[in-house]
Amino acid sequence: MTEKLIIALLALLSIGSLAAVFILWAKLDEQKKCSADKSKLLNQQDAFILELITKQEKMQDKLSSVLCPTNNHIWIGGKCSKCGREKDAPHE
Repeated sequence: MTEKLIIALLALLSIGSLAAVFILWAKLDEQKKCSADKSKLLNQQDAFILELITKQEKMQDKLSSVLCPTNNHIWIGGKCSKCGREKDAPHE
């Protein structure tokens, strides 16, 4: 009788362990998917921010060419006091 009881307990423990493994595996897959989605979102945000920075630089160059058409900038602390262009920034 005790042998059957021990076998039954071991079988229950095995089934419980197997169920726990499947649950942990499902949670791991869910976490991987969540991480992939978060990474994709961060990449999209980075691309959008880079696009905004590029547009801002182009707008700054246009403003600079309107406010300082002859490139007679007045540099104060590395920035033109007339148009706001930075001294080491690339020009179009």
